[in-house]
Formats: sequence, structure tokens, C-alpha cells
Amino acid sequence: MKRLKAVTAIVLSLSMLAVAAPAMAQEVAPDHLALARQYVDLTDRAAIYETTLVETAIQTSKQILSQSPDLADATNKAIETVLSEYKGRKGELLDQFARIYALRFSIEEPSGNCRLL
Repeated sequence: MKRLKAVTAIVLSLSMLAVAAPAMAQEVAPDHLALARQYVDLTDRAAIYETTLVETAIQTSKQILSQSPDLADATNKAIETVLSEYKGRKGELLDQFARIYALRFSIEEPSGNCRLL
């Protein structure tokens, strides 16, 4: 049971770490941020996190169940909780991606990339 709690805590921590990017003090113009968010949405930059979460969930489940098959229900419930929390906060992650893009690139750079898609 301790192992399940530890694995659940690790998975939750990783998912929260992916969502919680450091706060940035620089201001970004709303139109620049909106364009950066459009770029992030069009290029599906969050897919790597979704894939990683699912793969981690599968590997974690296999490892726990190979050692303690009686923990199947608890493991599935913990995984469902983590994945549903990620889905509920995916917008926050995409907003942080957009903020990073807006800070890193000029307003002309993402718009040029969007036209290519």
C-alpha cells in the first residue's frame, strides 16, 4: 500500500509539474499571446505530455499489478484521477506554452509558422 501511495504521489507530482510552469514577470500583449496560443493549438505541442502521462500510467499499472494484483482497483482509480485532472487543466498547460512562445518569439514569427500549417 505504501508503494501505491508513493507511485501515485510521483505521478501526481509529475502531472502537476508539467502544468505548473514558473510565473513569468514579463508582460505580453494580449494579441501576441492570442496568436501564440493559436500556434500552440495548431501544432498540438501538448501531445508529448499526454503521451507521456498515458505511457507512465500503463507502466506504473503493470509494475504495481505484477507485484500486488489485489491493488488493481486502487491503481486504476489513481490513474483515472491523474488523467482526468490533467484533462481538466490542459488549458492551463497550453496557456503556459503560449506565454513561453510569446516571450521567446516576435509576433511575426509564430504568425509566419501558422500560415505554413
